[in-house]
Amino acid sequence: MRHDLGVRGDHGLPGPNPERDRRPEPGGAVRTTGHDLPSLTPPIAIGAAGSNGSSGPTSSAKAPTLVNGHEYAFAARANDGSGSISPISPTCYFWALTSGTQATATGAAGLPFDNTLYPANSPQTWAGPLTTLKWNNGDLDVYRNTDNALMWGTGVANPNNVLALQNDGNIVIYNAQPTISVTGWISGTAVWNTNTSGQGATSALLATDGSFTVRKGTTVLWTAPMASHAWPLSDGQGLTAADNGFVGGSPAKLDNAGVSWQGGGYVGFAGTNRIATAGPVVDTTKSFTVSAWVNLATVGTGTQTMLVQQGTTNSAFYLEYNGSNWQFAMPTTDTSSPAWTRITSTNTAAVGAWTHLIATYDSTSGRMALYVNGAPNSTGTIANSIASTGIFAMGRGFIGGVVNNRFHGSMADVRVFGQTVSDSQAASIYNSSSFAKPGVPGMAGSLISGNSPTGDQICLDDLNGSLTNSTTVIDVYGCNGTWPQAWQFATDGTIRLMGANPAAPPNKCLDTGGVNTQGSKVTLYDCQNGNGNQQWKPVPSTSAPGQYSLQNPLTGMCLDNSNAATNNTNPFQLYGCLDNANQHFTLPTASGQDQKAEGESLWGSAAGGGTMQIQTGGEYSNGAQEFMGSTASGASMTLNMYVANPGSYAVTSLMTMAADYGIVSVSVDGAAALPLTFDGFGSGITTKQFDFGGTVNLTAGMHAFTFTVTGTDAASTGSRYNLGVDQLFLQPTAR
Repeated sequence: MRHDLGVRGDHGLPGPNPERDRRPEPGGAVRTTGHDLPSLTPPIAIGAAGSNGSSGPTSSAKAPTLVNGHEYAFAARANDGSGSISPISPTCYFWALTSGTQATATGAAGLPFDNTLYPANSPQTWAGPLTTLKWNNGDLDVYRNTDNALMWGTGVANPNNVLALQNDGNIVIYNAQPTISVTGWISGTAVWNTNTSGQGATSALLATDGSFTVRKGTTVLWTAPMASHAWPLSDGQGLTAADNGFVGGSPAKLDNAGVSWQGGGYVGFAGTNRIATAGPVVDTTKSFTVSAWVNLATVGTGTQTMLVQQGTTNSAFYLEYNGSNWQFAMPTTDTSSPAWTRITSTNTAAVGAWTHLIATYDSTSGRMALYVNGAPNSTGTIANSIASTGIFAMGRGFIGGVVNNRFHGSMADVRVFGQTVSDSQAASIYNSSSFAKPGVPGMAGSLISGNSPTGDQICLDDLNGSLTNSTTVIDVYGCNGTWPQAWQFATDGTIRLMGANPAAPPNKCLDTGGVNTQGSKVTLYDCQNGNGNQQWKPVPSTSAPGQYSLQNPLTGMCLDNSNAATNNTNPFQLYGCLDNANQHFTLPTASGQDQKAEGESLWGSAAGGGTMQIQTGGEYSNGAQEFMGSTASGASMTLNMYVANPGSYAVTSLMTMAADYGIVSVSVDGAAALPLTFDGFGSGITTKQFDFGGTVNLTAGMHAFTFTVTGTDAASTGSRYNLGVDQLFLQPTAR
């Protein structure tokens, strides 16, 4: 048997095999191709002159002259002369000290790109000098050796996942066992990858500085984004917020008043004070990234700044709310009248809703990018950044030499990175956040399934309103606006059934059931502090914008509509997260946000000679409306809606217009009609949002909205007294 030894300089691992090259397609699929192969530098010695032991248990190779002070790597594999080749051995690293007495091991740890596949149920550990890489439960994570603290993770845990250390220099996680041809060609659907295929990558390295990188020689192609500084803001007591970042060493001080610890593992700001470090934490003349979970207490009151690092006159960057949207701003000079680049979120910021923000700057290209809940949102460019040697502050701004724009709300898990990040890296920062996003008090209502057919929404439902531990069936059921479909996202990471009387909730939480295997059914159980079976983390979909999966961090699995059924009483289960319609939900809204429900999804009744039915058509929201047919004035239709968030509202429903529709008033809970009436006459079938005037004060719970035909337009034809409600829409009068 012959042994081949390979030695490569500058962190190199034995190189990719171009005969087995494969490249990932956009969207994660992988196709096989023989084109566009990477340009590779061969190892500097393979079976070189001076090798011996071709048929023995040991071999040696004489390497060319090594350069003093360079780091080298070597690995080996064997063949039997008949075409059978062994796997590549683990890689060893050393420094060449040609003027010293011997080479010295560096302690760096490398992963071979050798097409090895690791299923989720095959845990792996690669230990480096400062950090350790672990593959467990379908997730790839980096831990700090000193305290086993999580520094970075892919955040895609799934018991079906398979890790591939591909010989094209790409590290890929597939959502199932990929297909591999006899020549090493691979195909499958990727849920995460380093996107380093075809770039000539030579090593995946846990380096002596603790970083986890993919490199081509000494050139870094990809870096796991590990926060150099991180303040979880979950300390809970005292006036110091610990810095748990990889570099660390920059604790932040809380002001004595106006900043307070909150029970959900975060900090509240009253709009008067701040948290700050003693000095700078990142070099803003180079690439950097900052991130935080934020929750506004008030909106529409001008700019509120969450994060800055101060210069002399201005700050180098501002992560803030601009009075309407999220914003990432940077000046080009540290002067009183600088030029600015401001990029704003495409969506307006909501009060009372936890939102994850990432702002990143690339000093090479000038690219600025803003990510909202892990997803790309907006970008811009700036000519240059400014130096900032002042404090890093949370909860207020600093511009023109003046402290201003104080933040009123809550904040958690603030991180700083000494690098820019890509879309996939931003997603991993969001997915691996240690902060289990609490649904703020008020983020409550129906969870609408992604499997909903057009014109027939289906919801997460407590079957028959059962409150029995463990045996309660959590099912899919036609959305109907009743309390068994009203869920509240609590500050402790649980999802709670609001109950028939929200003032005295039943203390029942959505629970995995404790079996915690793929396909096991979820249920209800008494809410318990720290019970991992009751923790749920909303994860934004990358395939369906606006939709979310609900992941249980303990198992890494997601809430799943078994068999994608749309029939009532079909149970929900735990299943590996797939980011598909079976696991997608439209999340409820929060206090201070619009409350709405599709008319056809509300239970109700008709009176005064009217008859109700669901009508479908492309003119309507969700493809359907609730229709009442009538031939006389005085007919009415009452729709019952569970209002999850108490408050003062204007009734601004989406109403239907047609030639045979009448004039409509609305009353709430049997009170007098609101002051304005809606004329439903129109020449064709259209919808119009209409404000019925006045304000209604609504408690949490069931409310009855009665639409009454009071007359008809002189130009109307046919039945003349029909009415249609496309959406029951409540708009808060105070935001």
